[in-house]
Amino acid sequence: QVEGVSECFYDLFNQHFKEFRKEDGEVSYFANIAIGGVSRPCLVSPSFQCIVHVQSSELANLPAPFLNRFEKFQLNIDDILRWRLKQLTPGLRDILSQSLRHSQDFVESIGANSVWSASTEDTLKSIYISLIRPEACAENHDLETGTS
Repeated sequence: QVEGVSECFYDLFNQHFKEFRKEDGEVSYFANIAIGGVSRPCLVSPSFQCIVHVQSSELANLPAPFLNRFEKFQLNIDDILRWRLKQLTPGLRDILSQSLRHSQDFVESIGANSVWSASTEDTLKSIYISLIRPEACAENHDLETGTS
């Protein structure tokens, strides 16, 4: 399946852009995007960036030339939770961290199989990540109160 996606976006991933200049000097970039047997030039923003998400279990099955087109970063649920918690004010960060620990203790005490997921640990962390709204972040709080 990745080969299909890779082939569809071959020009885009390899940065094979066609450059067109208008009479006023404005530059537009196009890359051929293919779907099935049909290929069409599509407008590409000069600031285009692409993120390809791949499960770590799928990495061994991907062709090296495909992987070599991209920078690689490994993220897991703990990285995302830690990043989101860092954005909070210290008081709110402490409350949510303590709440998560108590939730984990509760699930452990009743047995993970009694709860809704095969990966209870990640499910709880995902719930807490979804609870952290951008408006609760310290950065936004500083902007509203005029503090830094």
